[in-house]
Amino acid sequence: ERKYIMEKEVKLVITWVDKQFNLGWFGTLTRYGTAEYIGPASAFEDMKSKLNVMEGVSYDFEEVT
Repeated sequence: ERKYIMEKEVKLVITWVDKQFNLGWFGTLTRYGTAEYIGPASAFEDMKSKLNVMEGVSYDFEEVT
């Protein structure tokens, strides 16, 4: 009998600076873009290293229940 180990599913939420508007006296208005992906944790290992070197990009993982 073969047993399969279920890998944890995680949600990856990526946020990046989409546009910045200089409003003079009022400062800067920043518009952010967001994308979400759900999949096994191991699928995102390679993506994490690429995201770590990008400027203006942040990401977060949360376990999917």
